[in-house]
Amino acid sequence: MRKTRYTDDQIEAAVRQAESGVSMADIARNLGVSEATFLVWKKRFNSVMPDSSELTRLRYENAELKRLVIDLICDRELCKATHTKDDVLSAGLAAKKAKAAKLVVSA
Repeated sequence: MRKTRYTDDQIEAAVRQAESGVSMADIARNLGVSEATFLVWKKRFNSVMPDSSELTRLRYENAELKRLVIDLICDRELCKATHTKDDVLSAGLAAKKAKAAKLVVSA
């Protein structure tokens, strides 16, 4: 099988150009490939690249999962503090919760 002279990054850039509104014939002509080849590239790389709505949904889901992990960590620390009745642990709990909140805000 013959290897392509274009890298995957170059092909992805060409597919993105087509999605932004540049005509497929112009892109194929500039790259020196047939329109059929370009359609194969488009089919292959469109299945790989997630659309922006899916990416946004995944970011929100990731943030929600981070919040759940923080809540579980805080609950675990609270249980430790309750069972050991150590004032140092409750002060550490507040510090860990503040640190965890900063992680969620930065993500």
